[in-house]
Amino acid sequence: QNYPNPFNPRTFINYTVAELSNVTLSIYDIKGQLISELISKMHQNGKYKTVWDSGNLSSGMYFIEMKVSSRNDQLIFKDINKILYLK
Repeated sequence: QNYPNPFNPRTFINYTVAELSNVTLSIYDIKGQLISELISKMHQNGKYKTVWDSGNLSSGMYFIEMKVSSRNDQLIFKDINKILYLK
């Protein structure tokens, strides 16, 4: 999940990885278009935090998608959270 939510213009995203796996964090707009791929790399188990700066995007609803895959690219976990950007 992210905090703060709603945010302006930055939000922090915390996530935990249970085992060695590939993590992808992506931001989508309300139309389902990819806005940003924040992370796409292998992670050890542990807690992580990243920041998304919405820059000059318009206010509105966005979505954070987290995908976690094993080393052989088998999907382990997928989650989508709504976030709200208010200028």
